[in-house]
Amino acid sequence: MTESRKNTVRRIYSVCLAVWTAVVGVAFIVQIYSIYFSADKYTVQNISAHFQEIAVLFWLWIAGGIGGGILGWTFPQNKEKPKAYIETQAVLEKLKRRLPANGDDLSFVKKEKNIRLTLRIASAAACLIALVVSLTILLDKSYAPRFGSAFFTSHYGAADRLLRVFPWVLGAMLACIGTGIVSKYSYIRETDGVKKAIAENAKAGIKTESGEKRLTLSEKLAAKCAFMQTKGWKIGVRAALGVLGVVLVIVGISNGGMRDVLMKAINICTQCIGLG
Repeated sequence: MTESRKNTVRRIYSVCLAVWTAVVGVAFIVQIYSIYFSADKYTVQNISAHFQEIAVLFWLWIAGGIGGGILGWTFPQNKEKPKAYIETQAVLEKLKRRLPANGDDLSFVKKEKNIRLTLRIASAAACLIALVVSLTILLDKSYAPRFGSAFFTSHYGAADRLLRVFPWVLGAMLACIGTGIVSKYSYIRETDGVKKAIAENAKAGIKTESGEKRLTLSEKLAAKCAFMQTKGWKIGVRAALGVLGVVLVIVGISNGGMRDVLMKAINICTQCIGLG
């Protein structure tokens, strides 16, 4: 198998394992949520019953990690010195400074910018929709599972909720990945067009001296937020966080939250760990 195919296999396996890790993490969060709202709460039997539901997901995740180790041993990475990474966007901005008005008046530049902007808005909308739908499904106490099996109906239908949330999360992830891939090729196309424009200007005798560097969005934000690096700002933030912490502690004591935490700690020590 060629090195390129090995890299492809490793990359696909890494993405799948990352997605499954996210699924297992959500499963743990949902089970903790259902434990909190259950009648028995923090008894050993109740906790065991809840986490037994996602045991298959967890052991499959462990098997996936072991499989990743075996895959890395079977298809080891090439130890040769890697090629220097070249940031496509930085190269493009450097080339565009050699064009009048940074090439913003060129039609293909406007077209590629609009494509990237549209994709970013679409992926952001997909992530927002997935977040709203997922929270609606996971936090709805009156949720009715679609399946009759006890595996899906017990404990607020946690497993069934995960099955409904997963397509939305996966769709948002695919939208972000697709946006990144298409944006990369968009930058490459724009770079090729800028190079051709520079070559045509050179043939026409138009000077292409490097112009003034245009600040990127991150550089503009850094300049606007420079005050956050001052000593007075840091002291003020720390003081505000300290006051907020004290206020929240007082609120927790007044509404009985401290006693709830103490009882949970006692239950964990006496029932789960076995102290006393």
